[in-house]
Amino acid sequence: MQEHSFTLLHKPLDPKQIPKKIWRRFAWMWPCVLFISAIVGYFLYQNYTHKLEVRILRGESNFITTTSQLLQKEIQQQMMILQMTSKSKALSRYFTATTDAEREAYRQQVEALFINLANTFQSHDQIRLISLNGQEVAKALYNSKFEQSIGSNDLQDLSNAHYFKAIQAIQPNEAYISKMELSLYKGKLEKPYKPILRFATPVLDDNGSKVGILLINYLAQDFLNSFSNKSKNDITSHAMLADNQGFWLNHYNPQLEWGRDLNQLEKNIKQSIPKHGNKFKTRVQVHSILTRGYFAFNLSNHLILKISMSSQQLSA
Repeated sequence: MQEHSFTLLHKPLDPKQIPKKIWRRFAWMWPCVLFISAIVGYFLYQNYTHKLEVRILRGESNFITTTSQLLQKEIQQQMMILQMTSKSKALSRYFTATTDAEREAYRQQVEALFINLANTFQSHDQIRLISLNGQEVAKALYNSKFEQSIGSNDLQDLSNAHYFKAIQAIQPNEAYISKMELSLYKGKLEKPYKPILRFATPVLDDNGSKVGILLINYLAQDFLNSFSNKSKNDITSHAMLADNQGFWLNHYNPQLEWGRDLNQLEKNIKQSIPKHGNKFKTRVQVHSILTRGYFAFNLSNHLILKISMSSQQLSA
């Protein structure tokens, strides 16, 4: 029987070679670890930014929904008041009265109706009954001294007012809603500035013919204050409101507001954001990220713009 014997020879490692071997293994593994870590980190970052974007857009969407509902609620209420008041017989009978005494009696009824409406709703600067040629025939206006609306005999000719042609052209059962602007009195801006929306509708006689115009000035400051308060509660972005020409109606820097009315045409979106001003279109019905930190929304012929607090691209 043949026996085999084996001897295992083991050469001890040179202690000086151990660090080199460890370094070679580390040098081979480290790029792999970095590559895998980079891939994992990239996907984690993409997932995080996507969730963050969705969360931000959801918050902005909620803001725009509540703001839009607030404005729509105010508009609907004013439209209800407008339609209800225009159907009052006293308004049409003023124009169809056959004697001065009869006309004066109806004028007093109309004025009392306007005062009662204004003091009930506390949201009207002026309520006026106007002839088809633009002459005021009855009016109630807000008196800041008494903090209530009163009748006024200071009746004006509005035929040359910049808005009169538009309200003169409205047909029976139609209504006119103006853009938001600063109130004028006798052709001059009132001070302190008074933001308003004008609502108008024809007054019809018993035959359905247009005999006059009912014009209501809605005080928009409460809406703008509510808008500002909602924006202040958002610590991540600024909210601003512009008209359909890009002029600021509400801005976190009040000096930029009402550029159109004050004939300061440089105070608009295009000048404030020269690189991106042309991208903000009020006709877009869905919100979108236009550039990093900017969000734009359509709101009933007005534009709400939200800008991230971290964005440094706004020149104003």
